[in-house]
Amino acid sequence: GTHLFNSLAELRDQLPNVIGDIPGKSLLIGMEMVTDKESRKPFPVEKMNAI
Repeated sequence: GTHLFNSLAELRDQLPNVIGDIPGKSLLIGMEMVTDKESRKPFPVEKMNAI
């Protein structure tokens, strides 16, 4: 869980305008995808589906 969280945190640092937050603990971790970190406007559904 810690390794996964740290890896996602590194990805968040590389993509600060896309990844808004990484909530969770242990292996139950989520990742909030945003178009604007300040307003936390969600990533468009069509782009999420492409991922």
